[in-house]
Amino acid sequence: MPAVMATRERSRVVVQYLEGGGVAERVDPAAAVERLRRAVATLPVDDLCLGWNLPDALRDAVVAVARDLGMVIWLWHPLLSGDGRYVPATHRAVGPSGDRIPAFRDRPEFAFDCAVDPDGRRLALERLDAGIRDGSWDGVLLDKIRWPSPFADPARDLGCWCSHCELAMRAAGMDPAPVRRVIRDAATSQTGRAALAVSLLGGPAVDALGEWLKWRSSAITGLVADAARLMAGRGLRVALDVFAPSLARAVGQDLGALAPMAELTKSMLYLGTHGPAGIAHELLGLERWLVAGGVGAPAEVLADVIGDDLPGPHELDGAQLPTAVLQREMERLIRVAGDGAAVGIDAVRMRDIAVLDDDGLRAAVRHVVSRGLPVVLSWDLWHITDARLRVVAEAVVTGPGAG
Repeated sequence: MPAVMATRERSRVVVQYLEGGGVAERVDPAAAVERLRRAVATLPVDDLCLGWNLPDALRDAVVAVARDLGMVIWLWHPLLSGDGRYVPATHRAVGPSGDRIPAFRDRPEFAFDCAVDPDGRRLALERLDAGIRDGSWDGVLLDKIRWPSPFADPARDLGCWCSHCELAMRAAGMDPAPVRRVIRDAATSQTGRAALAVSLLGGPAVDALGEWLKWRSSAITGLVADAARLMAGRGLRVALDVFAPSLARAVGQDLGALAPMAELTKSMLYLGTHGPAGIAHELLGLERWLVAGGVGAPAEVLADVIGDDLPGPHELDGAQLPTAVLQREMERLIRVAGDGAAVGIDAVRMRDIAVLDDDGLRAAVRHVVSRGLPVVLSWDLWHITDARLRVVAEAVVTGPGAG
């Protein structure tokens, strides 16, 4: 794949809107249309990713306006997680101890089914099939195409170890016992924790862990390939929502294998998000796990992968990462996704959850624009203020020379 996208008059602007499964179901259609029109008056929008399981009247009203405005319309769909109606239970991913991997703050949208369990896979594809039947969509942005994040406690959350996975490991010629032992033993020493952390971030893998990490990524790749074939059969385009490149191995995303299946591979390069998929959130969890095991300088352990400007846990808690982190991750993304690379930026600002300030937002967008990549405003236009949209618009219109 080429390393840089073809030059555009301006970067493509993609917006995610009305996340499904909760509050969006109570949004008045007229208010949703008005918000979209107001946004477009501020910022050029090329693509709209609309949430799942929305009431028909709400979906139809927004789709009609987006069509009139000439947008490409994507269904924003969570493949393996809870979706507000479906709650993963029987087929949940399992940790090394044999327990189900807990959802972030017990929220079902961050509970994950196993990508190997045949019934879990079948249900995931059936929900996708149901979501695309109404014909509203040009394509699908597949979200939650991963294993649960292990960063808060890899020894507890690095999965999956259900019976289906263990059978599949043996069928692939792997003995599950040594791999499980490596993960469990890692928590018992400073060096073990440090080595496991580096392995999860793409560094040298510990003993039998490397082969297993490749295997669990292949399970995600295989499921996404099945989903892509389903969408191709309906004439739909494919986009993917993935972790930052340095974090992707830990959740089973082989970006080099996934990207060729999609028109866009949107990487969540969220510098100020203290919630799932935010780089700051995930790295802070890993740093705290290292500190809990006696590692005195966790940022130094991770420096070779993330960069030597990564703050330690006290500085990172509640703060935003430097823009240099986005730049490095963006270049890694381009190397694996080429012309399909797209950068998700946390344009929402919420106290204690999404803290990227206006200067950080402006700088992030300018760096993306400087490489000619699509800008994906995340994670929901409904919560992005007009003032923040103006910051983005200024950076986008400035053009590729701004970086």
